[in-house]
Amino acid sequence: MNQRIAQIKIAVLMTMLAGLTMGNESCQKANDRVLKIDVDLGSIAAQKVIMPSGEKIDFSYVANALFYQEVMANSHFIISNPIPTPATTLGSGGPSKLSLSQKIAVAVGMSSLSNDDQLMQDFGFADELRRKAAVNLNSKVNGLTAESTDEEMPACLYNLPQAKLAGEVVSFEANFGAGLSLGYGANGSIGIPAGVGGSVKFSSARLQLGLRAVDPLNDLIIASAKGISHQSSVNFGLNLASPNIGFDFFFKTPIASVVAKGIDKSLDAIVADISKQNSTTGSWADAWESRVVYDKDVANGDTQIMIRGGSRYGLQKGDTFTVTNMHYAWTGAACASALRYKVPTTATPVANVEVIAVGDNVSVARVTQYLIEERIRPGAQVKILKMVTANPK
Repeated sequence: MNQRIAQIKIAVLMTMLAGLTMGNESCQKANDRVLKIDVDLGSIAAQKVIMPSGEKIDFSYVANALFYQEVMANSHFIISNPIPTPATTLGSGGPSKLSLSQKIAVAVGMSSLSNDDQLMQDFGFADELRRKAAVNLNSKVNGLTAESTDEEMPACLYNLPQAKLAGEVVSFEANFGAGLSLGYGANGSIGIPAGVGGSVKFSSARLQLGLRAVDPLNDLIIASAKGISHQSSVNFGLNLASPNIGFDFFFKTPIASVVAKGIDKSLDAIVADISKQNSTTGSWADAWESRVVYDKDVANGDTQIMIRGGSRYGLQKGDTFTVTNMHYAWTGAACASALRYKVPTTATPVANVEVIAVGDNVSVARVTQYLIEERIRPGAQVKILKMVTANPK
């Protein structure tokens, strides 16, 4: 029964997100682009709220439903999708493990690997990946050592998102006349005293939220929004004698807007913290980065690379980036242990590149200028050099 209820909740959430996503995409401005980073969504923890009828509402479900909605509408984040790998190019059926947020993104049409697959086919990336995958599979079957070089990129660097977002609702209160309210605070649940009945008018609502962005490679906090508070006036009535208040109280009243705006403020604070931590100018464009997922030896000699980030991230043909090789130091085996640190291998970027083809989640970039005598390696850092100012025709 619990599993069935969970499935119903997820189905309702998917429907909500599908509608919001279509509306959000139609509002994008061609000349006002902000590139997004890929994130996975953890949960927003919250206490239960006791309604006047005595029903205990899972406020964490309310918060998480609105959390998914606001992240998908945000101009700085995109829910991470898997990209083609040697395993998927062999026809294994695709990645076997997706996070809940990735499954929801797939369900509402935010994920489509076909575009990325076609891009890999067109530019010759898939052929070499199939060859390597077949060699490795044959080696394992025959007890031989699989093909491996120090140039291969650990799978977690192209499958994992750049950050995981999670948090908690510290407190929530909905207030109405005579100093009455419901929700919870620092001292626990806030309920309506016995004997209070009839219709009441709610006048305000407030919540306090904590949100953090965590690096999935080492579980360290990248950015945080601690104790973000939001309060707003509301004006709606509620019949305390009604036995069917339930989730309608949160989703069909102005309360939903209050919670959503609180989440928006927390996301804005995360963006500001990332910009501050990773930029000398404090700008998101300077802080934004991605990574090379397939190196230049995969296709066409030394002229092309594939980077994480496609149309869903805001990339367009003509965008230019710098590429800097990175050294990844693990506490043990790559991806099977925590990442200790990552640092550039040189003070100067290796090359400048220009995007020549855009997929859903990956793009192909052409090397326009080598800045030092070093080859581009998988996992290299990609930073914005210049974005085109309009959609190309």
